[in-house]
Amino acid sequence: LSRTLLEESGLRARVAFMSDGLCENSGRNGRAFFSLFSGYGCTAVAALSTRSLENEALKKRTILLLPFVSCSARLPVYVMVANAVFPFAKPVLLAGIYLGGLALACLVSALLHKTVFKNNPPFVMEMPALRKVGAKKLAKALHYYAKQFIIRVGGVILAVTLALWFAGNFSPAFVYVGGGEESILYLLGKGLKYLFYPMG
Repeated sequence: LSRTLLEESGLRARVAFMSDGLCENSGRNGRAFFSLFSGYGCTAVAALSTRSLENEALKKRTILLLPFVSCSARLPVYVMVANAVFPFAKPVLLAGIYLGGLALACLVSALLHKTVFKNNPPFVMEMPALRKVGAKKLAKALHYYAKQFIIRVGGVILAVTLALWFAGNFSPAFVYVGGGEESILYLLGKGLKYLFYPMG
């Protein structure tokens, strides 16, 4: 929705132009900035947004950098680990993870630019006029992106949820136990607990 709002209002072109100088040294251009920035919200949506990049090498490089950008779904995991291991430095640790990810993304982008994806096309963009965006157009865009998200990502989420439900409610003999110590999930957790001993 925000992408459509920025595009249709003419603000996206201006922000891309302003951010181009920051991205140029690491082999990216201003167009890739939005995909990487939206990765802080959702990596899957950010990967889908790279379709607007005309250059195939830039598109691949941007997708390869997205794992370094911490999406909002990872934050609860970071907080849990920080509370368990480093409760005295939680804000510093979280800031370090986000800034470290950004620094790693820039470093990897520069390495990819100098090794694998050497060709970086010149950044040329038409500067559209600033204009208001209608509610009808925003609603249509929201419907389209929600549909795409459900089709592409919803199936994976549904499959994982069903697998966890099955593992949590059935025994290894495939008998319904309704949870508890006889479930597959409990036995898997019991086996994996040794990996988490360092966290207490």
